[in-house]
Amino acid sequence: DKVNEARVAKLKSRFDACNCVIGLGRVHDPAGRISEEDNAWAVAAAVQNMHLMCTAYGLGAKWTTPKFMVRPEVKEALGLPEEGTVMGLFYVGYPEGDWPKSHRMPLEFVTRWQEGGTPSLKKHELKPTLKG
Repeated sequence: DKVNEARVAKLKSRFDACNCVIGLGRVHDPAGRISEEDNAWAVAAAVQNMHLMCTAYGLGAKWTTPKFMVRPEVKEALGLPEEGTVMGLFYVGYPEGDWPKSHRMPLEFVTRWQEGGTPSLKKHELKPTLKG
């Protein structure tokens, strides 16, 4: 496998710019109680919770899955056993500027209320426009 020096340099610059980089991985349950798919979804849910906590504390975060993550050296560097699977990298750091402003619609316009088993839009039939 040929190493692309430009990509290595780009990765090093990302590591240098970040306050923290977390290697993500999972290990299959040898007893078979948890499916591979459920195991992967559990990692995804954990990463989402990490991302939400970072945001709550004013940190920026990003989950990436570069192509090189399938290399055996990465698995070894992360301390995963042979049957483990590398799931990516999670970058955490302080943003350089202010957080961007959100232009989300109010919850009552994106929630569909269900009454008596039948979907209902009674209270929220208006179509709002986004401002800003």
